[in-house]
Amino acid sequence: MTRRIALALALALLCNLIGCAGDTALTAKDIRPLHHSTGSLALDRVNGIRQALDASPDAPVRVLAIHGMITNAAGYSNNLQERLAQRIGLQKGARSQPVALARGYDFVPTYGAQPFTEVVNFVHSSLIRTIWKTADPDGRRRERLIVYELLWSPLRDQVKDSFAGCFERGEIGSSPTCRPFSKAIANSDSRFLINRVLKESITLGGFADATLVLGPIGDVIRDDLTLALCVVGSDFLDPAGEALQSAARSRCNLTESARAAGGHVAAMQTLQRSRFLAVTHSLGSFLFMDAQHAFTSAEAAANGDSCTRAGPACDEQRQSQLLFHMTDQATVFMNANQVSLLSMARLSSAGCRPTHGEVCPNPFLRGRSAGNEPWMQPQGFPRMTVYVALNDTNDLLGFELPPFMGDIDGNRFVNVSVRNPAFSIPGLFKNPGGAHTNQADNPAVIEAIVEGFAVPR
Repeated sequence: MTRRIALALALALLCNLIGCAGDTALTAKDIRPLHHSTGSLALDRVNGIRQALDASPDAPVRVLAIHGMITNAAGYSNNLQERLAQRIGLQKGARSQPVALARGYDFVPTYGAQPFTEVVNFVHSSLIRTIWKTADPDGRRRERLIVYELLWSPLRDQVKDSFAGCFERGEIGSSPTCRPFSKAIANSDSRFLINRVLKESITLGGFADATLVLGPIGDVIRDDLTLALCVVGSDFLDPAGEALQSAARSRCNLTESARAAGGHVAAMQTLQRSRFLAVTHSLGSFLFMDAQHAFTSAEAAANGDSCTRAGPACDEQRQSQLLFHMTDQATVFMNANQVSLLSMARLSSAGCRPTHGEVCPNPFLRGRSAGNEPWMQPQGFPRMTVYVALNDTNDLLGFELPPFMGDIDGNRFVNVSVRNPAFSIPGLFKNPGGAHTNQADNPAVIEAIVEGFAVPR
């Protein structure tokens, strides 16, 4: 038995050294669309970046990258971008510095009625724009792919450390973000090394992120994602403009860009024809889907309201409507997505049905209904966004898209099995960290995002 274990370990090490733990290509059995994908809006194929480039010979394709849990540094998508560009045959052009996105407002975190005015100093999310070019036969280099990398973690980390991490680690007073709330003394007992690493990386580093996003502070992060999409939309409407630089000075307003581009209707048509994709990771998938649902609700509301009024409220509705048209026919490749896990926090009761009398005995259910949830508002028409969940079954933080999504949503959903390269002992163990994060090193993932794939019946 000892020799067998030693042989298994040796084979696993050899396999990891020569890189045989990952996929080389997808197979038909890896691809599993949800049931509504075979109805009237049957999805025969998922198109990737190459198909978008072919359909847009005169304008660049734009891609938004959104990170998930734990990620906290700019440049997280560099490896992925380089692998995608290499497969397409593109060369790197200009890359901007990280640009902080101006929100146009401040906020004060509260717990109950208690405000904490000195806790958060309003750090901003940032956006990096990278241009990828191709060499034409005449020697010119044209912009073909533009990738926008959104870093939304600064606010998350500041709030998380202020209200949980600093005191938990015994770091109160060690930095400006770890200010003391009182004279409370932190626990001085030290944790064992592995326990400390697991708690920092998984509990505080990961699960706490999901808690924040599901709470009211998450609305600020969702707004930051909207600002990033606004910059992308503004670049579509005016490719030679300075949307990214302007977004650092004042809050991005896609309605203003639409006015300069010939009006609201013309801008909607331009964005509808635009080629836009998103590549998300982990928690970022949930954020994007949340935003797209909000844009869809605004579009549904706009059908009954021409919004000819002037003012911020009308501008906000018009911007959401424009962003709906930009994302409506997009393809979203979701690596290690957590939609299934996080959507359980959105389940609510459609009213209360008392077994005796007419008054609901549960006070927490009064006044709540499915209509109050942004994901559950009736839309009135199907949506065309394609969500592709690329999940490794050994990823502890990745989940399949659940089948109920096909019952409540007009979008198309496809689950795809991938096997990301990571240290493994066949049949016993695979490094969950590598399974969760090594998508850029998996040729099958790169091929799927670039080339797309056929969807089996």
